[in-house]
Formats: sequence, C-alpha cells, structure tokens
Amino acid sequence: MKKFIAYLLMALCIMALFASCNSSAETDIYNNDSEIAKDGDNFGIVEYGSGEVDSGNNFLLTGFNGIKNIYSLKAKADSTVSVDYDLKTESGKFKYVYVDANKSIKVIVEKNGSGNLTLTVPKGDSIIKIVGAGANVDLTTDVKNSDGNVEIEYIN
Repeated sequence: MKKFIAYLLMALCIMALFASCNSSAETDIYNNDSEIAKDGDNFGIVEYGSGEVDSGNNFLLTGFNGIKNIYSLKAKADSTVSVDYDLKTESGKFKYVYVDANKSIKVIVEKNGSGNLTLTVPKGDSIIKIVGAGANVDLTTDVKNSDGNVEIEYIN
C-alpha cells in the first residue's frame, strides 16, 4: 500500500510539473515581443483548417499555441497595405500581428473584432502573423496592396 501511494504521489507531481511548464511556455511566447518578431514559425495545433473564401483567407484553429506566419510582404519602397479582418476567439488567447522590416510589432486585432486597418510598410521584408495560447478561433482576413509597391505572398 505504501508503494502504491508513493507511485501515485510521484505521478501527480510529474503531471503537475508538465502542466505548469506547458501553460507558462504558451504565455511566455504570447507575451514575448522578441519571440514574436523572430523569423519562422513555432507552433503546435490540434486542428488546422484554412482556405480561400470570397472575402480572403479563412483559418479555423483548435488548440493553437505559438506563432505562425500568414503573409509575407516585400516592399520595394515605403508603402501601405490594407488589412481586412474578422476574428472570433472562442477560447484561449489569440492575436493577429504585423512585424515590419525593423522588427516593430503592431497588433492588428486581439481576441475578437472585425474591421479594416491600413499599415505603413517600410522598404524591405515584413510579415503578418498569428499568435495564440490555447486558442480556438475563426479568422477571415485579406491583405491588399495599396500602390503596387508591395509583393504580398499568402503562406498556408
């Protein structure tokens, strides 16, 4: 009986350790601008669905944790782009962000919202990303070139 209790306590301690590390790591990435500004993706997900719709691109995400690039912007000169968005977050934390060529971050929308935002895009390579922590979301978005100086690439 003592062995059983010892094994049970050990198992509970290990589960508590993993649970606290996971949620802490998610929060650290979600709130860490230096991680968000880095190049590349760093995410885990339970279910991922994306596709084109009349109003742009749609993402249905379940259990999304981390950072994923959505659009690459290559500006030949300082310019602007127009971002349409409709975000519904059912649970968890989620934000849609813009990282410019200087690694400055602007939140387009966080949690829920719909609208249109004009972004100033400096010459060089910029990126639009999604960032989440345990997020279940439905995001529809489109990015349009305002003056022809920005090459926009959708990243699926």
